[in-house]
Amino acid sequence: MPLSTSQIQTDTWIKATWGEFAAAMDDPQYEKGRGYFDNGYMRIEMAPLGAGHARQNTLISQVISLYGMLHSLRVVGLTNCSIYKPGARVYTNPR
Repeated sequence: MPLSTSQIQTDTWIKATWGEFAAAMDDPQYEKGRGYFDNGYMRIEMAPLGAGHARQNTLISQVISLYGMLHSLRVVGLTNCSIYKPGARVYTNPR
C-alpha cells in the first residue's frame, strides 16, 4: 500500500520505498524539512534550524575546539555535513 504523505510520522525512521520518499520530499508541507533515505527506510525531520540552533551548534563547537587546543588534541569540525556512500544515489529537493 502506498504511503500517504498526509500520514507520515516525522522525526522517526519509517519503512518506505524510494518513490514514496521522493513524493514526500516534493510535498509542500515538508518543504522546510530535511529528508533522509537509507536501506528502505526514510526519515523527515521538521526541527527548527534557525538562529538559536546555529548559536547552540557554535557554542558546542567552540567548547570542543578549546578543549582540544588546551590538551593538544587534533579536532576536525564538520558542521551540517552529510556523508554518503560512494556511488549512492542522493535526493536533492529542487526548491
